[in-house]
Amino acid sequence: MALTLEEFQKELSRITDKKERIRSIQKYVWPTDSVVPSATALAENHQILNEAYELALEINDKWGLAYSYINKAFVGLFVTQDPKTIEYFETGLAIFKEIENPVGVARTFNMMAYSLWSLGKYDEALEYAFNNLKHAENYLGGDYLGWANYTLGVFHYDLKDYSASEGYYKKAFDYFKAGENALFSCSRCQSGLGSVMIATKRFDEALEFIRLSAEGFRETKNVMGEGRALNDMGVVLKLMEKYQESEKYLKESLQLREDLNHYQGVTTTCIELGSLYLKINEYETALKYLHRALEIAESSKSKPKIYQVHELLGEVYKHTGELAKALEHKEKFYELKTEVTGELATNKLKNLQTQFATEKSERESEIHRLKNVELKKAYEEIEEKNKSIIDSINYAKRIQQAILPSDTEVNELLPESFVLYLPKDVVSGDFYWIANKGGKKIFAAIDCTGHGVPGAFMSMIGHTLLNGIVNHKGITTPNEILAHLRKGVINSLKQTGIAGESQDGMDIALCTLDGQTLEYAGANNPLWFIREGKIEEIKADKQPIGIYYGEPKPFVNHSIELNKGDCIYIFTDGYADQAGGPKEKKFRYKQMQELILENYTKSMSEQKEIFLNTINNWKGNLEQVDDILLLGIKI
Repeated sequence: MALTLEEFQKELSRITDKKERIRSIQKYVWPTDSVVPSATALAENHQILNEAYELALEINDKWGLAYSYINKAFVGLFVTQDPKTIEYFETGLAIFKEIENPVGVARTFNMMAYSLWSLGKYDEALEYAFNNLKHAENYLGGDYLGWANYTLGVFHYDLKDYSASEGYYKKAFDYFKAGENALFSCSRCQSGLGSVMIATKRFDEALEFIRLSAEGFRETKNVMGEGRALNDMGVVLKLMEKYQESEKYLKESLQLREDLNHYQGVTTTCIELGSLYLKINEYETALKYLHRALEIAESSKSKPKIYQVHELLGEVYKHTGELAKALEHKEKFYELKTEVTGELATNKLKNLQTQFATEKSERESEIHRLKNVELKKAYEEIEEKNKSIIDSINYAKRIQQAILPSDTEVNELLPESFVLYLPKDVVSGDFYWIANKGGKKIFAAIDCTGHGVPGAFMSMIGHTLLNGIVNHKGITTPNEILAHLRKGVINSLKQTGIAGESQDGMDIALCTLDGQTLEYAGANNPLWFIREGKIEEIKADKQPIGIYYGEPKPFVNHSIELNKGDCIYIFTDGYADQAGGPKEKKFRYKQMQELILENYTKSMSEQKEIFLNTINNWKGNLEQVDDILLLGIKI
């Protein structure tokens, strides 16, 4: 059981040897080799830490001096906003290198990376993070490799490279599982994975990861981690439009972070609360939290946080009609964002990533040394590899197009129909599928995990499984097809349900049409149909095709009798989620329904053209956010 500060000071009074006193103080504030104490804990122990620093100076104990400088830097970054933070880190790092202390070097690399990242110096921060990974691989292993990968997971998340971030978090989780602080370390990874799930709109998985992390933090009495988990829970619920629940969790998080004087955390949660109140049109409350966030972010010189706040303040003032203020904040947002994430910084990041990958490859293969590789040759190799990758992806596109039903096949099976299919990338994670079995017409719209190449791989699995279930096994009832499909996906991906493993899968709306009897079953994707000018929805089961953190249930089979002229629509989430319009907001399902009601009497070809033109006009110059798939069928 950990000693209180008063109890430790009594123990310390019995130690007369100065070097031993320094070691005892450091062991008290850094109780384990691989877990960094919170900055708040260091700040609370400033008296004994100052004593260790003075003693180290007195007896020239370089080990003690190095740790003293790291302690000063960490407190300076997160608590006191000391402008000498980076200077302290550099001094400590130099001493650790001088005395050849690999653990001290690793800790310093990692904390310097976080410090520079928080200041918006992404290129320098990433360099320290990669150096830390190489250092851990060469000298330490174990939990240190876990923390090095964890840091890169955090940074790639901030760079919106969610696939890479998820990969680094999962590597870290694997290293942590066997470590001495497995519960705490794995909770940190689950928290990070929860953030990735939020960003990739896998909200149910996000909630489960965050719940697991919160439990782990509570069990290990890590209040800072619990504050992060509560904040993330609020973020997920906000995105799910559960605003009251979101407000509750965000305020609980803010209280914990305020109690800890965790300024970065307070800033983050104030930004989230400001965003929440903006969404629900409570502008005065939004301004209160956003101005507080701006004050803290400016005092700590955290440029990424500052420009986030300016962007939101611009939105709030636009809604309140204070257009001069709105313009002022928008200009500051664009100025700072360009400074932090501009072309120069982006190029530096890419060069560092390429350099690290090259060094790692050469070290492992022992074929070349980096110093013997000429720059020109390196560029030529990269260009050749890029060409090979692009050629491979284009070939994959031809394969994917070959498995999709042709226009002729669709028209033969469903004469009055249209398919709007707009992949985000060259290849797609969305696909449509049709079959004719025993006179029954079966058709589906499927959304696989991810888009691009990963999504395309999943689509191949889904296509193959559906062919086997329907065309070979002869199963035509929708809920039975989905049950077999789920089993096939779980077996194909070797999913077991263990926390941290791949949660890949798919969402689907699948129909069987026999005469004018329609049967439907869905995994997260609903069915809409129009009858006599009214749109009806048959809701999907809230579970995916594949493993997930929840109790799997049988899929429900729905049956309805259709009339001539009724229209059916099945789709993936890409159309509704596309950002655009004057406010750069999502198109949303409600607007989709209104568009359908305005045009369902037109021919299917006219409807397809309207849907295509509408989403292109809505998107404008913005990037397409996801694959888009929409099927319409008229009876």
